[in-house]
Amino acid sequence: MNLPRRFYMDTVLVGRAEPGARLAYRSADGRFTFLVGRVLEVVPNTRFVHTFRFPRVDEGDTRVTYLLEATAGGTRLTVRHEGLENAPKTGGMIVRGWPMILGNLKSLIETGRLPLSTRFKYLLMKALFPILPGKARLRTEAVEREAATQDARTG
Repeated sequence: MNLPRRFYMDTVLVGRAEPGARLAYRSADGRFTFLVGRVLEVVPNTRFVHTFRFPRVDEGDTRVTYLLEATAGGTRLTVRHEGLENAPKTGGMIVRGWPMILGNLKSLIETGRLPLSTRFKYLLMKALFPILPGKARLRTEAVEREAATQDARTG
């Protein structure tokens, strides 16, 4: 699973679309991981459900469900993010994220381009990323070690 990264905060989704598989949103070069989860459910062309966790935030997993419904004019996408009452830091971090991500997807579908404001944000993020504190950038190797440890515990 390697979706176009432009609409989703300029990250690359790595994983398999099968229940139980790990997934991660990483930087284009694969060196940093921003989001991790596990695929919970896949119903092709209808439903995709996965856990969601920022690896640098010490909170439990939340759950994201994507529903696709055919409509007379095309397809309706509904995104439901659950479990945020137990993950207030995550909730605070995504409050502006989902509207931007979905707006980016809409713009790409309708015009083939990201909004100018998003393109500017991505350029700014790319320029500033190397100087961010280490806590803001979690290296993929550290995330993989943590995932392997969790896998060993859960069998």
